Amino acid sequence: PNCMMTLTDVFLLVTEVHLNRMQPSSLVQRNTRSPVETLRAGRDTLCSLGQLAHRGMERSLFVFTQEEVEASGL
Repeated sequence: PNCMMTLTDVFLLVTEVHLNRMQPSSLVQRNTRSPVETLRAGRDTLCSLGQLAHRGMERSLFVFTQEEVEASGL
């Protein structure tokens, strides 16, 4: 069996878990929702996180203040 897992795979799994916990839904919905549905539902959060990360990479910053996180809409 193929047991390889990339850093991207780990990031997507952690992101999916985080988004599932953020969504107000029943336990049944949470357990039956596909990963694609979860990521689509969290699209705005993912876009905000991506923009914050991109701005940080441009400035060589990888730790953000509370104000920067709040200003990004997270």
